[in-house]
Amino acid sequence: AKSTSSWTNASVKLTVTASDSGSGLAAKPYKFGSAAWQSGKTYNVDKNVSGLVVQVKDKAGNVKKITVNVNNIDRTAPTFSVNRQYDADSKEYAITVNAADSGSGLNSTAYSFGGGSWVSQNSISLSESVRGYSVKVRDAAGNVRSTTIDAVFDNADPEKPGIYEDNGYIIIIPNGDRESADSDEIGVFNGT
Repeated sequence: AKSTSSWTNASVKLTVTASDSGSGLAAKPYKFGSAAWQSGKTYNVDKNVSGLVVQVKDKAGNVKKITVNVNNIDRTAPTFSVNRQYDADSKEYAITVNAADSGSGLNSTAYSFGGGSWVSQNSISLSESVRGYSVKVRDAAGNVRSTTIDAVFDNADPEKPGIYEDNGYIIIIPNGDRESADSDEIGVFNGT
C-alpha cells in the first residue's frame, strides 16, 4: 500500500498513531469505518472514499474519532485513439495519439511508441512500413493502456517507362509515372 500523498493504482495504507496516558489503549483500540474493532493500527483502503471515520478507544471506553478522505486511487487506464496520416510528399506516416484520463491525469511522459522509452510528445513519424507497432499511454498513477497498429505503404520508385502486363492487358507507360499519367497510358488487350 502507498502513502496518501501521491496518485497510485494500488491500495492506500492508513496507519494510526495513538497513545493514552490515562487508562491506556484498549486491547482492540482501532476501528476503520464499519469494520470491527481491531488490534492492528493499519488499514488498507482499496478504493477512493470520502468521510471514512477512524476511531481509537482507550480501556475506559473513551473514543476519539477523526474523518479521513482517500482520493488518490486511480485504477482506470487512460483512453486514447490513434490517427495515422500518410504524407505523400515526405513519404511518411504521422502517428498521432489523442489521450485523456479522468482520474489522475496523464503522466508527464505519457507516450511510448514501438516499445521505446516514455516520452512527452504524442506523435511520431514513420518512414517504413510496420505491422503490430506498439502504442502505449500511461497516467500519473501508473495505469497503462496499449494497442498495436499497422502503417503499411510503398515508397518504391514509380514505374519506369516501358511495357507491362496487367490483368490480361498490355500497358505501355510512355512517361515513367503510371499513377499520374493514366491518360498517357496505352492499354491493349492481349487476347489471352
